This record gives sequence, structure tokens and C-alpha cells, in this order.
Amino acid sequence: MKTSVSVIKVGDIVEVLPNKSEWEILKIEEECKEVGFAEGVLVKSVLNSGNIRWERRENIRIKRYKENHDED
Repeated sequence: MKTSVSVIKVGDIVEVLPNKSEWEILKIEEECKEVGFAEGVLVKSVLNSGNIRWERRENIRIKRYKENHDED
């Protein structure tokens, strides 16, 4: 059973559960081998740009859409 999730896209700022720190989405893959062929999201830490990793989609929660922080 799939749960309802918000639409995310490259450039959005998200939090990765359970840490809740801010990450920027770099890439989204529907079947990502790095997360067991589930939907995968490549994210980069906002605080430490050298910290990049793959996460499962269900661990991602939107904080700010790209359109809303482009103006910052």
C-alpha cells in the first residue's frame, strides 16, 4: 500500500528523517539500486556540501519548494 507523499523535484530543500537536517535534492530515480531498487533521492547537505548520499523517498519530507527559495 502506497502512502500519500508530496511531489518533490530537483532543487527542493527537504529534511531526511529521522535527523531532520536540511538537504537539497540533486537527483531522483524511480528505481535506484543504491536503495534496493526503491525510489531513491540523491541529496546534498545544506550545512556541509561535501555530504552527499542516497535516501529512500519515504524518508524525505519537503521543507521548501525550489520556487519558494529561489528568491532568497
